Amino acid sequence: MGDAPAENMITSAVSTARPAATTPHPGTLQTNQASTGAQPILAGPDDLFELIVRPLVKQSVRQRDRSGEVYRHDVFTGNFFNSIMEAIWEKYPPIVKHRAVKMNGVWSVETPDIAAWSTVMQFKVEKRLVSPNKNDDGWNEWLEKNTGATVTLMIYDYGMEVVTAKDRVAFLKACILPRETDRAGATAESSLREVVEALQQKWGGTFQASATVWRMWANRITRNLDRSTWAAEIANLPPSNIVHLLDPAESRLEAHLTDVAQSSNVALDCMLLDVFLDDQEQRLVARESIIEGIIRDLAPPSASEVVDPLPLIENIEDTEHAA
Repeated sequence: MGDAPAENMITSAVSTARPAATTPHPGTLQTNQASTGAQPILAGPDDLFELIVRPLVKQSVRQRDRSGEVYRHDVFTGNFFNSIMEAIWEKYPPIVKHRAVKMNGVWSVETPDIAAWSTVMQFKVEKRLVSPNKNDDGWNEWLEKNTGATVTLMIYDYGMEVVTAKDRVAFLKACILPRETDRAGATAESSLREVVEALQQKWGGTFQASATVWRMWANRITRNLDRSTWAAEIANLPPSNIVHLLDPAESRLEAHLTDVAQSSNVALDCMLLDVFLDDQEQRLVARESIIEGIIRDLAPPSASEVVDPLPLIENIEDTEHAA
């Protein structure tokens, strides 16, 4: 968002904003050419003030101006300061990613609005910062004094509470960057699974899809590496490259029929299990009787119970060898 060209942003309907110079190369400091390169502007009958703005985007309050990113000059006209500020706010908020807030040593993220413009933007005239503590009359007097002049608009991409580069690192770690990343710096698998679960919890009642499609959707959300935007992206409707891969979730009737079929199958399985157990019980009883018979036959009979058959055998006379 921060590197979008300023000329592609929306221009206010209340006030007009026109380019006054060519766009400098990002990251380089451009000398003030507003007085020589600006096109003549015909203000409307109600436009009392004209302000030439030189946007300078910075990552922290103490970052040197020369290392900031300069956008091309724009001219704003209006009949009072609030109308000009509305036009400025409509044109440059895409540069402001979020507003960093530090409370009791803990960083958090807020979405800035025009009422808090002075927490993310600051005017500067000839190396002197302009105090934001002015009422409407004070700002109109300031406009009258600087009408037609070029003023620098300091825009802080995470707001003015990010004072130093160290503050920026701490804020990014606490609120923006993924908690875990892989060696390549991409979102780690654990964070990706969390987003998949959040998507399924949010949209599972509306859409159904394969695990691969849910991961594709989660990858699209997490690829910006800005954790603070993930919740809003999860709440949004699926993107165009994902929506055709999703199927409608089952209706209430279909879900009811599915539940009834599942319950019936469970009841049938229980009945079959009962029949199987009865059959197994009969088999075990038969096997028990066989084993008991084998055990009874294992012990030899006592000597008193064994009858010697030899004395009972009749002695047959030997007639063949008789003399």
